[in-house]
Amino acid sequence: MEIHEGTPVEVTTAGGDQVSMVALTAVVAGRDMPVIWVATIDEYKRKGSAAHRIPWPAQYVRVPTSASTRDR
Repeated sequence: MEIHEGTPVEVTTAGGDQVSMVALTAVVAGRDMPVIWVATIDEYKRKGSAAHRIPWPAQYVRVPTSASTRDR
């Protein structure tokens, strides 16, 4: 599945945890690496595309499978 604004994603933190977020962009060029701008689910529900944006390295962003979202 292609990632674009509004796509539910899971990001991997530096500690290896998986966190549910919402993508605000597709993959874009960051300063040092490709990133996907993401927001927390609550922030996205409140503000939509105006949500506070967090640049996340694209290699650590994925669309969750139904098995991984079932346990949340």
